[in-house]
Amino acid sequence: MIRGPRFAAGAAVAALLLVAGPLAAQDKAKESGDAAYRLDPFTQNEPEALAKAGYVAIGEFNFADGLTTTAIEKTLGDGVKLLWVETAHFRIGSSLPAYEVQDQFDKDRLRAELERLRLRLPAAPAKAPRKLEPWLRLHLIAQRCEEAYSDFSGIFGLDQARWPSGPGQLVDGEYRGEGPYLGMGGKFTVLLFDKESSYGRLRERYLAGGGAEYSARHFFVGTGSLLFAAHVQGTNLDQDAVLHCVLLYNLAFNFVDGVKNYTHSTPVWLANGVGHALARRVTPKLNYFTDERAYTEDEKDQWNWPPRVHARVKNEFWPTAERLFALDDLSQLEYADHMMSWSRMDYLMRVKPEGLPAFLEGVKGIITPGRAPTREEIAARHREAFEKSFGMDAEAFDAAWSAWVLATYPKK
Repeated sequence: MIRGPRFAAGAAVAALLLVAGPLAAQDKAKESGDAAYRLDPFTQNEPEALAKAGYVAIGEFNFADGLTTTAIEKTLGDGVKLLWVETAHFRIGSSLPAYEVQDQFDKDRLRAELERLRLRLPAAPAKAPRKLEPWLRLHLIAQRCEEAYSDFSGIFGLDQARWPSGPGQLVDGEYRGEGPYLGMGGKFTVLLFDKESSYGRLRERYLAGGGAEYSARHFFVGTGSLLFAAHVQGTNLDQDAVLHCVLLYNLAFNFVDGVKNYTHSTPVWLANGVGHALARRVTPKLNYFTDERAYTEDEKDQWNWPPRVHARVKNEFWPTAERLFALDDLSQLEYADHMMSWSRMDYLMRVKPEGLPAFLEGVKGIITPGRAPTREEIAARHREAFEKSFGMDAEAFDAAWSAWVLATYPKK
């Protein structure tokens, strides 16, 4: 089982997004009876519109490990209204409530998202409305997931041709997993809940109690699917931009773990660095990173990592690559480790991007056929892949990265 990070509740942060569906479509939905909430006002659930949007299914489908969307709804109870969509690489369920925009930042970010969404979903609003209704939230979440998948694939040079179409297949004579989703046999799955009780029932019934208080990552073995699940009640995830950052951060872990099929987790700095890189593209100011430390109004510059990293490097007060490479559980990371793993990945992405595909594929895949690898075997594979892909060991990485930080990051 994969456990996700927890997120501190009650931090005061900037607030966010919103949108309302076309009024005519909403009126039609209201007239359709008890299941009105299942009628998507932007596609009317019509096959042609769904295909244009890039959706495989909407409303009812198999989710993972023999579970249907209907079975999950029955587990959660009659009071939970879930909306469902299946995209090219994801199966997604959401009971998120409507959300109201609060500032210009939200409007600007949403406007850019809607501009992209309207290319596939012409009925989506052109402007940022005052309220983001549940169906539009689902469409935006689906877009965010697919864009994260594309961004991750782009960072690591992972085109679709690298993956087998099914289990037991080699690609160019090499084992690259059990299916077409970065090597996973099943699509990535996402469940986002309004209520803590819904998330609690999911954990108890399907995740064997695993995960953390607010969110979880989980491996559905039967279908080869990696899940991210969370609830927003009583947490700062109830702000849409925060949820956006948290979603991308956790998807990065599932993407890294899923490459060439999930057989073991990688040294945690790698997925953590990629996760922060993706989340900070949304906004660095809402990029959450630990249980103990969150952005608050009393710590307004905590988000501004480049000058903080610069100061630590200048004063020779930073964790070495050897230390970062040795961390194998997210709970081991301190505040500085989050900044530094992000900065290390920032360096590799900007200075040595050509080595990233071989590095990730070298780290992943089967290490010990027939059994799970030990921590020592995973660490040895990681060290070998890093040195082969980037032409430097951990000590040389320290020297190259620290010189680059001083030359690149601002002092203030």
